[in-house]
Amino acid sequence: MVCHPPCRAWGKLRHNAKPRPDEIEQARFAVAEVRRCGGVLEHPAYSQLWADQALPLPGLGDDFGGFILPVHQSWFGHRGHKATWLYVVGTDPCQLPSMSFRLVSDDVVPVEKVGRAEREATPPAFSPWLLMKLADQAQGRGASCLMVIFR
Repeated sequence: MVCHPPCRAWGKLRHNAKPRPDEIEQARFAVAEVRRCGGVLEHPAYSQLWADQALPLPGLGDDFGGFILPVHQSWFGHRGHKATWLYVVGTDPCQLPSMSFRLVSDDVVPVEKVGRAEREATPPAFSPWLLMKLADQAQGRGASCLMVIFR
């Protein structure tokens, strides 16, 4: 399961957002489903969702076997420095699938400097790793693998 619920109610730019009430509940539902079935939830680093749902901080685990994997989407080709935390349940942190990424790029800018559509986009190189490698490895709680992407 991969969940990417709307983040505009939770992220650092939330003061500019006008989320619908159901978007807030979608994020909470996504956390519950990842905890129940195993999988990955993608959300901005330091999202308010972490505190709201008592999600662990990087370096810590939780009672559901979950942990946070911090990534930067610029490693996968995003033009903005888009810090992202992945809440992963169902795999051991020491058994994460390998990933190819770039650490340094002159064209990476603060995420606030890119337009809304580009800011919200997922880089093409990130999707296959997230969906086909990490989520596939994280399933294993007896549920079928289901991809859930909220818009």
